Amino acid sequence: MKLSLEEICKLIIDEIHSVIPELDESSISMDQGFMEMGVESLQAVTIIGSLSQRLNVPLDMTALFDRPNLSSLSEYIYEILYNEINLQENKEFQDSPIKKEKIS
Repeated sequence: MKLSLEEICKLIIDEIHSVIPELDESSISMDQGFMEMGVESLQAVTIIGSLSQRLNVPLDMTALFDRPNLSSLSEYIYEILYNEINLQENKEFQDSPIKKEKIS
């Protein structure tokens, strides 16, 4: 099942809320910086590690700093998920036994 950008945003918000429980989720905007929300560097590493584990994709530990808001981070994760799926499908296709015939 492919996650939508909205679902990815919700996962990110859930992870932020798990490290900053006092943060009011309704006050978070897509373009608000994570540092503005109060996310500190160790919390950022925890958030990225949890997201990586939940989504079963490798995420760079600097992702939260390189993509400093919900909008850019969710798009980055979506792209990784989408490319991972395409790479896997492509690998399965390449590994499938296909009889190669010469075309005359």
